[in-house]
Amino acid sequence: MSERIIAEERLKENEKLLRKQNEEYAALNQELRWRNEQILMINKELQQASDIFMNIRTGLHIYHLEDQNDDRSLRMIGTNPAAERLTGLQAKDLPWNTLDENSPD
Repeated sequence: MSERIIAEERLKENEKLLRKQNEEYAALNQELRWRNEQILMINKELQQASDIFMNIRTGLHIYHLEDQNDDRSLRMIGTNPAAERLTGLQAKDLPWNTLDENSPD
């Protein structure tokens, strides 16, 4: 084979590889766009839930169960302004203890 034919075959192989890589890139780009849309939607929903939590007139505390097999691991992770007004305790001053630590015996 002549050098020209070999070069043309290499060029065709490289073009095929580039087309395949472009298709993969386009698919990944589409997936990233979809995931970004999902993240934006989730962030909007979280903001709405946060707005409700912070503005509701009912005092609320949020607890997190750190170990599903141990109910003593229920730890306070949040409080809203209404709860601060009711208890007189500011969120920044709370120790974020477990439920047992907050109310022993």
